[in-house]
Amino acid sequence: MKKLAEFYLAEFNQYLGRNKIFYLASIILLLFSVSVGYSLVSVDEIENINNQEFTPIEDWDKSTEFTDLFKHNFMIDLTCIIGGLTFSIYSLIVNFVNGAMVGYILRLAPKEIFILGIVPHGIFEIPSSVVAFVGSLSVTKIEINLIKGILQNNKTFKGELHNSRQLFKDVLISLLLVMILLIIAGFIEAYITPDLLNWYIGA
Repeated sequence: MKKLAEFYLAEFNQYLGRNKIFYLASIILLLFSVSVGYSLVSVDEIENINNQEFTPIEDWDKSTEFTDLFKHNFMIDLTCIIGGLTFSIYSLIVNFVNGAMVGYILRLAPKEIFILGIVPHGIFEIPSSVVAFVGSLSVTKIEINLIKGILQNNKTFKGELHNSRQLFKDVLISLLLVMILLIIAGFIEAYITPDLLNWYIGA
């Protein structure tokens, strides 16, 4: 069991090493989009939300919500990865919009609501978007390699397909990481977040 754990840890470290540039690009995109969303909130919007009363969360079927949340978020990240076929343009737009929404909520929501209602599951859900964009960039790199195999005389499609096998592996690892992160995020958002918010609201 220990050797198996060491093997997977080594594989994960190699994966991170191969994709460090992609992760850096994905994190920069996240920080930029969050800052844009944060800057879009007006003072009037903040005053309006601060004057609102928050009501308790009721009729919340936790198991159903968990399934729905996971499916919804997974489909977003899955389409982001597949969006690598658009040279990651679609994926960039999706992640930019998601990051801007996070920044917008960060500025707009009362501090306590953000900490209790967003942070617990967000610390897993937001990284899943980062990983999904990394997967998208890997797909784009595969696509470029295959195009080179078709267009360049000194390369073949079959040869580039073989040379891209490590990239295919990285896409699968990214997808697995996304699933793990979203399962954890969905569980927290469905089973824990409502109780935290209701406790704060005083239900």
